[in-house]
Amino acid sequence: MMAGCGTVGAPIPPEDLPVAQKLQKEKEREAKDKQKAIQEQKAESKKGEEKPGEEAVEQEEITLPPLRPVGTR
Repeated sequence: MMAGCGTVGAPIPPEDLPVAQKLQKEKEREAKDKQKAIQEQKAESKKGEEKPGEEAVEQEEITLPPLRPVGTR
């Protein structure tokens, strides 16, 4: 009796599978997005240097309810 994985033929390298190609394209896209974000940050920091009088946006203070013990022993 012979046992096998159910496929006939030579094994297929993972680079040739559509899933691997999709992952590779996604990695390339993420790398491009990171580079673009870094360039935008540099551009924004240069804009900030040009306008020193501009104030930063402040967040409102959030009040939290007092802590209560969850259980007692």
